[in-house]
Amino acid sequence: KGSLRHLFSTIHYDDNARIVDRDNGLSFENDDENASILLSEALFLFKNGVLIKGTCIDHGRNTLLLRHDITEYDFESFLTNNPFIPTNRISIIRKALWYGFIGKWEESMHLLVPQFENCFRHFLENVGVIVTLIDEDIVQQERTLSSLLHLPEFKNVFGEAHLFQIKALLSENEGFNFRNRLSHGLIGDDFYDSCSYFSPFVWGYFIYHSYILRETFYKKLNQVKET
Repeated sequence: KGSLRHLFSTIHYDDNARIVDRDNGLSFENDDENASILLSEALFLFKNGVLIKGTCIDHGRNTLLLRHDITEYDFESFLTNNPFIPTNRISIIRKALWYGFIGKWEESMHLLVPQFENCFRHFLENVGVIVTLIDEDIVQQERTLSSLLHLPEFKNVFGEAHLFQIKALLSENEGFNFRNRLSHGLIGDDFYDSCSYFSPFVWGYFIYHSYILRETFYKKLNQVKET
């Protein structure tokens, strides 16, 4: 069911009040515009879900922090021998997860988000997907996250729902666009207070992928071989 807000045009702003996207409202003549409206509604619902889930994750994290004696090295148990985690990134990711666990979200996100992108690349490579490009000078380059997300193999491996979530979380202007905003220095100090639910969600989302992709690695490998 759609919401009444999509009967009218909507303008989306960034943190500096700059226009980053615009919806024209529902149309009875233009199907392309209506598809854009449906995408906007899906992103709106996803953002609400991030708020709720991130708040719950943060509450659970605080409870664990108060009641259990957990150390940084406890995170290594599910990072080691994990096809989603490059061996030479384990210490960085372990530290990023630890910073998140103790509530140091700025430090956690600056370490974790770039590794999140690389982990997707690493997992795709492990299941046999080519994750590099060769330019006109025959120089091999790693695909960026945006380029990876447009690969049909990405959708095949991670599924349409996760593809949508990853785009909304990390690379879509109308979504959170967090990877791009973070890497280009567009996240201010106030973000971690005003959106206190967001970093816990990213932290929990990474842990979820670390577990689920380790458990389903061989299934994903067979999916790629069959295509």
